Amino acid sequence: MPAWPNRQSYRFDILPIFQRLAGLQWVNAGFAAGFGWKGLNDFTNAAYLKELGKNCSSTKELRNVIANQFRNYSIDSWSPKPWPWIYGDAVNIPAAHTPLQNSALSDLQLVMLKQWADGDFESDYDDQYKPPTSIDEVPLIEQGETLTRAALEFCLADAFHPGCEMTWPVRTPSMFMQPFRFAHHPAGVKEPALGKTLTYLAASVPNGPLYGQVAGGISQWMAVPWQADTASCRSGYEPAYDPYVPAFWPARVPNQVLTKENYAVVMDSTKPLDERLAAFAKRASWIDPLGPGDQIDQINKMIVGFDHLGVVEVLPGPSDVSAFPAEIEVEDQHVPITSTQAPAASATSTGSSAASASTARARPTTTTVHEDYAILDKLSRFRSSGR
Repeated sequence: MPAWPNRQSYRFDILPIFQRLAGLQWVNAGFAAGFGWKGLNDFTNAAYLKELGKNCSSTKELRNVIANQFRNYSIDSWSPKPWPWIYGDAVNIPAAHTPLQNSALSDLQLVMLKQWADGDFESDYDDQYKPPTSIDEVPLIEQGETLTRAALEFCLADAFHPGCEMTWPVRTPSMFMQPFRFAHHPAGVKEPALGKTLTYLAASVPNGPLYGQVAGGISQWMAVPWQADTASCRSGYEPAYDPYVPAFWPARVPNQVLTKENYAVVMDSTKPLDERLAAFAKRASWIDPLGPGDQIDQINKMIVGFDHLGVVEVLPGPSDVSAFPAEIEVEDQHVPITSTQAPAASATSTGSSAASASTARARPTTTTVHEDYAILDKLSRFRSSGR
């Protein structure tokens, strides 16, 4: 891995933090108002981003003020106001008096922000820069690190409650053989029995799950089925403070989205600008297709009807006015899920071959059993807040 640079790069180390805050505007209404197009801190504005990338005394206090907006556990602790507006490992409603109530950037990122605020960085902003679209466009010496970074940048990290791709064990150094590389479980060594109830003491035994990993060792900690947790993790659990933020993983599990119906209004040049602006500002709840039922009903609908939920896609913005961004991210569908039973698939042959008809498999219709999930802390913790 290349040696640590003497000075941080604004383009590669600082700017991506702002860009990610802005990118969440398409999946969370609070982030749209705070960091999106024409928002309070418009991190989509190229002129503003260029100003933040200047290493000069005239912008020092601006950089300092922005760096101080990010959560510092020794100062901000459980307040929801510092950036990023993301719930943490130990989130609870009402707020738990723990630093892990909300997420923070990594210690390394906070150090980088401090250096940036102090003027100790490379002023290398280029509004024409385009990241490589193929590994072949990356210099050979940088390709290994680029592949690692690409994999990590796709991940969400916090909050590990339990998490979206993995959970808290990933913080344990004994799981790794080197930076960003999981250790492997010793060949021929049997995994220790962990008992019916997993405790930290059992998990931390030598060659246990916090050491070398077996196939499936990372994902075994997560919700089964994954839809149970995904349907439960939302945003704005204290609407008296804010109905949209903080949030759980909106980049992977959207909270509020721009529907294709409102996008059509935005793109209609025959409509009054005020109407188009109102449509652009309007966001629909991504989980509306789950309906108004209770939590168990919604979880089961997510399991059988996940394909009804929308995918957020990048579409062009209007070209007739400058009131909108050049690209707009839009939900492709918003289809209600009306049943908690999986539909039976028909086995219909499209040809004359009897073999093709006989090998077609129909998915059996299943009857949903509504288990009592109240004993599970993950699902019951927010029951009073409607989660």
